[in-house]
Formats: sequence, structure tokens, C-alpha cells
Amino acid sequence: MDLLERRHMVAPAVSVYKIRGTPIFGFKPLINARGLSLANRQIARELKEVYWSKNTFLIPVDEANPFDAPDQNFRGYVEHLAKAKRIYLEIQTQRHHPGEKGFQACVTTIQRQMNGIVTALNQAGDALESLDVRYTSCFRGEIEDLRIDADGLAAHKDARVIWIMDPRTDKMRTLKHHEIKQIYLHSSSIATALNALTVPVDNFRVFGDFAGPDINRMHLKFGLDVPNVAQKLDRCGQRISKDAEMSREMARKSPGLGSTLEDQAKSQEQIFSTRALAIRHAIMFSPMPLTLPGGEEEPQRRMALARMV
Repeated sequence: MDLLERRHMVAPAVSVYKIRGTPIFGFKPLINARGLSLANRQIARELKEVYWSKNTFLIPVDEANPFDAPDQNFRGYVEHLAKAKRIYLEIQTQRHHPGEKGFQACVTTIQRQMNGIVTALNQAGDALESLDVRYTSCFRGEIEDLRIDADGLAAHKDARVIWIMDPRTDKMRTLKHHEIKQIYLHSSSIATALNALTVPVDNFRVFGDFAGPDINRMHLKFGLDVPNVAQKLDRCGQRISKDAEMSREMARKSPGLGSTLEDQAKSQEQIFSTRALAIRHAIMFSPMPLTLPGGEEEPQRRMALARMV
């Protein structure tokens, strides 16, 4: 059909039946619809332009991504999105926790997929109107709530540990220096991959459990202002608890209660995630009768339960 159209466009007055060397049998129905074919081709071209430029395309990246192995299959999956103008990267690493078997393999898997996406965009991409990146770690966004304290813990071994909610047990657990460093391996590899992107990006946004320094790297890469920290920080870069500072001041003024007040200050410094606080508040302030049938006082029971959470 392309051959016949090219020849006919050169000399439209010439009958198709007189084109030398062109088999006519079997082509006549297509030739009669040549005008419709050209119209359909124009419509298809316009629809593709609207399709790739106006829609937002979601590219999932996770430990169980079916396009992960081998690499070439995953690249083939993202190459057809290279002409997209609006891309949303959804990165999830919820299967393996720090210290568990398979965590390092998970880091490698995510890194390989991110490099495949960036390579495909650099090779076949044009320009992006918007690029949104969301990273959800094994603690489902809680590191994002505690980023300042987590950054301080990652940089200093002697920094205060942070308390978070373990999504597998719905109980509180602490994160120490080596654990938060492992979580930030994902953050670092994702930021490194995105910094290798050569396709122009008009609007860039990033969310999730990234380390503060990695967010700063990406902001500088895409020409954005680096966000400033408004809170007052201690020597390790973590938030200062006003209640804990008050307890320590009272401990200095009351030597006899020094140890008790110091323990109270340490308890007040325990930074809880938003999810944990929501559960504690729901238990403490939910409307219930003041006295249980067995005579136990409900407020005390709820407060004890809240402390356990």
C-alpha cells in the first residue's frame, strides 16, 4: 500500500492500472480506499501525540516486578513509554527488612530496574513535562515522617534511635544506625540512577522514604531549591524535644531526682511515627465507658495499652 501511494502521489493523474511493475490483482480494494487510508493515518498520528503527551504513565518498580529478569525484558517494557511526557515512578521495597536474608539482593534488583528505566529514557526519550517519583520502604512511608531523625541516626552511630511501627506486627520497634543505613541503600541507588538522566525534565517531584542528602542531590540535579530544616536540631542533627530539655533542666536543679528525670527525658526523646501516634491517640481518646464490668478503670487500662503500642 505504501508503494502504491508513493507512486500515485508522484503522478496522481495517471491511472493506477498504468503503473508499470505494480501488481494490481488484490490491491484494488485498498486503492479505492486510499483517501480513507490517508485520513486514518493522520488521525492515528494525532491520537498518538495526544496519548503520549497528555496521559500520565505509571512505571512500577519493586522486588517482585515480573519484568526484572532478564534485564532486556524490562528495558523492552519501558522503551515503549520513552515518548511519554508525564511519568510516575512507583518504587516499593516492602518485602525484605534490614538484616534479613535477601535484603541486599533486593537493593540490587531495584538498582537494576532503575538503571534500565533511565537507560531507555536516555536512548529513546524526548523530553518530560513531569516526572514524579515515590519510594515506599519496608516501613510504608514512616521513614518519611521521621526523616530528620533518621538522617541524624544514619550519620552518627551514637545518635538517638528512632521508634517506628513494624507493619508486619503492628508493634513498635527501634531502628538503629546500621539498620537505617541499610534502608538508605535504596535511597542512594535511586538518586544515583535519576541523576544520570539526560532527558530534559520540566517539573520534578519526589516523595517517600528518601534520605535528606539524596533528596538534596536530586533537587540540585533538576534545578530545584534545596528545602531547609526549620526545627532546632541537636549535635547529631535530630530534632530537640522541648519536653526532654525541660526535664533535663529540672534534673540539674534537683539532684535528688536527677536519675528519674533523666530517664523521663530519654522517654520523651523517643520519636514515634505518625502511624504509631494515631494508634495511641485512638486507644487513649476513643469514647468508652469509664468503668468496665469487672470494675477495672477503663482510662488506666487504655493508657497502659497505649504505652504498650
